[in-house]
Amino acid sequence: MLAQFKLRFTQSTRKKIEAKLRQAYGSQNLRLVKRISALLQLGQGGSVAHSNCKFKILAS
Repeated sequence: MLAQFKLRFTQSTRKKIEAKLRQAYGSQNLRLVKRISALLQLGQGGSVAHSNCKFKILAS
């Protein structure tokens, strides 16, 4: 059985993460865009499996 967890961000932290996402888009860093997008989705209650499938992020 897999462990379950919830990830929540304060509004301040969310804004900082979103700013990093804009920077990643600006620098065309696709790898970072995918990872930050997945992190934000997890913070909104998304599952790890769904994020992995949607953003095609492999565990490293």
